Amino acid sequence: MSGRKLAETIARFEVLTVRHQNYTLKRYMNRTVLLLSLLAVSAAANAQVHTYDGQGYSYDQEIGTYSGFTYVNTGAINASDWAGFGNTTAFPSGGTAVYNRYGNPLSVSNGSTFDFTGGSFIGWGYGDSVQGYTATSVTLEGFLGGVSQGSYTANLSATGFTFVGAAFTGIDNLVISPDNSSKWFVMDDLGLPTSQAVPEPASMAALGLGGLALLRRRRKSA
Repeated sequence: MSGRKLAETIARFEVLTVRHQNYTLKRYMNRTVLLLSLLAVSAAANAQVHTYDGQGYSYDQEIGTYSGFTYVNTGAINASDWAGFGNTTAFPSGGTAVYNRYGNPLSVSNGSTFDFTGGSFIGWGYGDSVQGYTATSVTLEGFLGGVSQGSYTANLSATGFTFVGAAFTGIDNLVISPDNSSKWFVMDDLGLPTSQAVPEPASMAALGLGGLALLRRRRKSA
């Protein structure tokens, strides 16, 4: 084989090698994007609604720990107990809801940061009517390290649940207060994540970059 033909053969081989490497890199990047998308979906699916049903709570029982979260100053109330006060509004989840015991502010935390996406609230009345002990509004406030991250106040009715779409990201304590002390409200379907940890966006990005670095090292060694 002449020197010229040898050079042309080597050049073709190098072109094919580069094309193969680029195809491999593109295929890996596509797989990485798919993996990151699946992880993001998993993180979103990790959020859940706290319904308090199926736990066997009795009336006025302290909630304590539910789905990895600690509830303070909270009591359970079942649909039958609620009807016993002459109220006809059904709980959003069906069987059980939670109220602020003794009319005090309540808090929800789980020992780490979490997001909150809102919940359903109603003023505790009698016969679907506002009473002296009925909370006519609630204030939801998110904290991180004891520092307020914002608050949201919503008016309440005694004749139907109001969805309060207050959204907090990266808080470690959620405090929900009535408009005045000794005023009572009932809440249900709080949007909170489970206690199971999921990869953060930075961690998922590091996973993808780590894979690309490994592929480059393989290309160099080849």
